[in-house]
Amino acid sequence: MKKLTFLLLFFFAIASVTAQNISGDWEGALDVQGTSLPLVFHFTKTDGGYTATMDSPLQQAFGFPVDEISFENNTLNLAITAIGMTYSATLDEKQSEFSGQFNQNGMELPLHLKKISKQE
Repeated sequence: MKKLTFLLLFFFAIASVTAQNISGDWEGALDVQGTSLPLVFHFTKTDGGYTATMDSPLQQAFGFPVDEISFENNTLNLAITAIGMTYSATLDEKQSEFSGQFNQNGMELPLHLKKISKQE
């Protein structure tokens, strides 16, 4: 009985890790030459993965569609070709935070995103 209980707990633990859902709103800020530039990403889960948009509220820019998005093994990769932007980050599940590199037109900046809301 103990072995069966352990196996069931093990499979539930694996299922919860592999079922990580990043849907919702994630917020962070870039430090651009001493100026804080807030960014918000909105992720929606689909049958094939995720869709996303990005907002830059300080620049009054909202709803940039993310052209490429992948999230596998706690690694997130995004691209918005219209503005020459990529973002590669790793998810820290305990902190509900992505830590990674924001790249745009040759400029590389660290960007940490914290989850601010969930979608069902």
